[in-house]
Amino acid sequence: MPELTTSRLVLHNRGSHVLGSWKPISHSTCAHKSSTRSHLVANLSQSSAPITVVYLVAIEDIVQSPIVRSQVIELVKAITAGASDHKITLVSVYPILNLIRFRSPVKALRRELAEHGVTLRVFPLFYLTRYFYVPIWLLPLFLLQALLVSLWVSIFLKPGVVHCRSYPAAVIGALTRRFTKTKFVFDTRNLYPEEGATLIRSWQAKVLGKASYTLWKEIEARLMRHADATVVVSEPTVDVLVSQYPRAEKRLHVIPQLAPVSSMVSLQTWRRQSRRKLGLAESDVMVAYMGTWFEPEPTIQLFRLLQQTAPDIPWHFMLLVSKQAQLPAGQHQGLEAYVLAKLEDGPSCTALSLPHKEVAIYLAGADLAVHPFSIPKEAEKDPLYLRRLKAWQSIKYTEYLAAGLAIVVSQWVGAVAQSVQKHDLGVVYDLCSTDELASWIANWHQNQEAYRRRAWEYADSNFRIEIVAQRYLDLYQTLAEQG
Repeated sequence: MPELTTSRLVLHNRGSHVLGSWKPISHSTCAHKSSTRSHLVANLSQSSAPITVVYLVAIEDIVQSPIVRSQVIELVKAITAGASDHKITLVSVYPILNLIRFRSPVKALRRELAEHGVTLRVFPLFYLTRYFYVPIWLLPLFLLQALLVSLWVSIFLKPGVVHCRSYPAAVIGALTRRFTKTKFVFDTRNLYPEEGATLIRSWQAKVLGKASYTLWKEIEARLMRHADATVVVSEPTVDVLVSQYPRAEKRLHVIPQLAPVSSMVSLQTWRRQSRRKLGLAESDVMVAYMGTWFEPEPTIQLFRLLQQTAPDIPWHFMLLVSKQAQLPAGQHQGLEAYVLAKLEDGPSCTALSLPHKEVAIYLAGADLAVHPFSIPKEAEKDPLYLRRLKAWQSIKYTEYLAAGLAIVVSQWVGAVAQSVQKHDLGVVYDLCSTDELASWIANWHQNQEAYRRRAWEYADSNFRIEIVAQRYLDLYQTLAEQG
């Protein structure tokens, strides 16, 4: 079982800034929200010495991925808005098949970014695969192209800061640092070697085999050694990395993933709108599950647990999943029918595949969110798997809180479980006895508005795009001042 309790959440260097300590919302707090945001915008706009920043992404889909849209495209636009005197260039090393297929969307994205003062440069990645995890047999080809891109960036862009999202992009950034005096920001996002070595493809092969994992760990060590700053999204990731690279501790920074945080007034409007469309009564308690893929076993087990623990509550389960979400082999009925067949009589279920911009509207209609997980038996003693789970913080966690939803989460979603426990944002269901879970549900049911406001306030204080953009700008400025 992974260790899920730590005592620190930091923003910049460890121990320097506490991230997201929660205070109850008073009327005066709400009244000062607009002035606080105005002050934040003023801070974003304060002039400083111009910095040329190159933001690098590699292999990720810059036009199709909602994650890249929310975590990269919107972020660089916000960074530029916060420091118009800085020059921001988004450099994408994009698989050649995607570039050919999505030429028009790439051109549209270039125009969109240009309107916000961001330049987009796209380099084709010449191998016929879109796998984000680069195996050992493809690594030489990737490294050759990484070298060419880094030379181009060094010669033609001359960045003061090169900000690299995840490990493949960081390889390019590390090479750029060797050719120039640029400051190199290694933005890990996740534990790439551990994740690749524990994810399984449909044909039951690990995405990264043993040799590939070993080589990526060697690359990771070099990236950690040469990065001027390493950014992680959660404090447990800091603990994992410091245990392996203690000399890098002072260069580690926690900057969370961002989420679109709408006003409470908007959330209330969306709540009425979505629940009316779903035909729900005000007394119905809607539980939201959101994910690109549907994980039937742990999700249905958790739905059944809620139903059995609080049978008097009129539960409605909502699945927000992609069109690619699939049922187990041999199952041919619809997703809603499949879920209801696995539950006892009583609850209702809705399954929706929505454009990402509409997801927040339906999340606002929910009362509770779930983040289930079931660890495979053989993985319980696998150190790579446990390391990956300890550091795991999903984007759904930030979007749940931005919608004002308390979260029922598994202990195995380590960073989320820690935050939920520390800030009273929900419950870790598989660390509870049946009586303890029943007690928590009863308390939550009686105090839904308090939980809703607490979740929203935490998101508003930590995940709002202007706040995250300012944290990156502060980091760029700090590095630039180091000379």
